[in-house]
Amino acid sequence: MLKLQSDFSRFRKARSGELHFAAHSHHFWPDVSFEGQSTYWELAATHYDDKWGKIFSETLAHSASEIAHELRLSSPSTLAFGANTHELFFRLISSFDLGKKKISVLTTDSEFHSAFRQLNRLVEGGYVEVQVVNAEPFSSFQARFEKAATEKTFDLIFFSQVFFDSGFSLDLKDLGWASDARKRGSMVVIDGYHGFMALPTDLSKLEDHIFYLGGGYKYAMAGEGACFLHIPKKAQLRPIFTGWFSEMDHLATARPPLGEKQTAYATGGAGFLGATFDASAWSRFLAVQNWKKTKGLTTGLIHSHVLELQTTFLQGISRNPNPYFLESERIAFEPKNTGSHFLTFRTSRAGEHVQSLRKKGIWTDSRMDRLRVGFGIYQSTDDVLELLKRIQT
Repeated sequence: MLKLQSDFSRFRKARSGELHFAAHSHHFWPDVSFEGQSTYWELAATHYDDKWGKIFSETLAHSASEIAHELRLSSPSTLAFGANTHELFFRLISSFDLGKKKISVLTTDSEFHSAFRQLNRLVEGGYVEVQVVNAEPFSSFQARFEKAATEKTFDLIFFSQVFFDSGFSLDLKDLGWASDARKRGSMVVIDGYHGFMALPTDLSKLEDHIFYLGGGYKYAMAGEGACFLHIPKKAQLRPIFTGWFSEMDHLATARPPLGEKQTAYATGGAGFLGATFDASAWSRFLAVQNWKKTKGLTTGLIHSHVLELQTTFLQGISRNPNPYFLESERIAFEPKNTGSHFLTFRTSRAGEHVQSLRKKGIWTDSRMDRLRVGFGIYQSTDDVLELLKRIQT
């Protein structure tokens, strides 16, 4: 069992006495991230406008290398950066000829609002037509989704690695169909937001066939503003939603009159860059990655720690029923170890429970009728035992 509470002293002391069990929402940042933020400030003070050279050649380049290593990608050059996954998702959407024909989309009923809301608006505007596969029953989801993905050719196939409203996670080893879908012209996009640096993820056999979205807000512990998109090497896309960072190599050349020349794009992930953004999140990200190395932390080790905490919690609520987390309301899967770092309970009182738990100094959250409780490496067994004690009173 990992004991890293002292490495999160700033967050833990800021709200001393409270129990934060919402790592799936806003994961605590380790203390070293404060130093990462300061490093970025010093970079700006030292280099002024020239800081962007350092940001691209060092901060972002090193961050891309860390992400590529984590996901077992063969090259960091396939990665693009953005302030949030919605920005990157819509950049992908804008690669299609919107307005010329309806874009066919295959997705699920359990995607986060960044995709759900945007797709809903595009359906409303007549830009896309959507086929939805229900996540439940979970036992047959992957077979049902594969059947839908192979029976018909879609322009876009979008689904999550871990569903935000249940914690159900997909086995990415069972995506052999993605290669054929890509060959038929489908853009296969995986939303890895709840999976990145929570589940050991190997994209080495998928990297040429899928797009993968992720970010640092949760388990990468870097906070908001650190999101990325992996793009298959042979993808040649020209997003309409584009920014000047995607042609930085051409800024010194004379511009032809507007409309007389095709817009140029950088190669690889750089072709999906936008415009000026706050890169301090990536400085925090690198500080956290370096800290993990000094501690010998891997995603697999962190994952094992979280599963131990979850086991302690589940055993506790099984032995001593409580008013909030009822075993009969838990959304469970087979096999029981689904890999996600939060547990979900289906109850019409989800929002009410969140507020009641806050009064006890316990932070959880809810989405619709789902009460979620999340675990992270800043928690110990003692934290879980204290949680179990408080929900009994």
